[in-house]
Amino acid sequence: KIYEKFETAFENALQGVGAQMMSYKFFFNGKEISKDDCIANLENVTEGSTILASEGLGKPSVFKRFPDANPNSSWSNSGRYCDGLAFIPNQNIRLSGFTTFASSNDSQYEMRYTVDIGGTIVEEDTVVATGWEEDIYYRHKLKGIYQVQANQKFEIIVWIAKSLTNNDYVSTYSGNNGYNYADVENEHMGLFKIEQASKSDNGTSVYGGHFPEIFYYLG
Repeated sequence: KIYEKFETAFENALQGVGAQMMSYKFFFNGKEISKDDCIANLENVTEGSTILASEGLGKPSVFKRFPDANPNSSWSNSGRYCDGLAFIPNQNIRLSGFTTFASSNDSQYEMRYTVDIGGTIVEEDTVVATGWEEDIYYRHKLKGIYQVQANQKFEIIVWIAKSLTNNDYVSTYSGNNGYNYADVENEHMGLFKIEQASKSDNGTSVYGGHFPEIFYYLG
């Protein structure tokens, strides 16, 4: 019944396991869909496509990769070159966000980013980063929540500048001593392996640079 509302189509199934429709959100290809919508209105539906029903996701877990709480303050960004990093979880996760470092002397900067999971870009956008948290972080919430399978690689790549159009330089903080990420205290120890991204010509690496945090849900 491709024109049946999701709320109607899934209500009996949820009630059969003692769950309530009002407690759930539905996601398709990483993006939340309305309960009033139907399969006929979804784009890129193929055989084997799935709709994820998630109950009250709540606050995501955070993975921190740097042991040093006092980052450097002289990382140069112009938008001509990108910073990237690859992560490989050993359990299924749902990726919800990432952190770059705040500007050390400006109130905002522009950032273009791509999120690639298993060789497919699932989200890309250009945003104005501002509202620094803890003075040194810009925490970016993705527009969708994306499934990453155990041992599947995902890459986050960013281009940062005061103005991306003009390639104006902006200085940000940066982390270091990242080779010790496995020893950093986290909620799920040993969950992530970190590797060089397919491209990161502005210098971010396993040792240092951007991406001090990744936000995710297990499962």
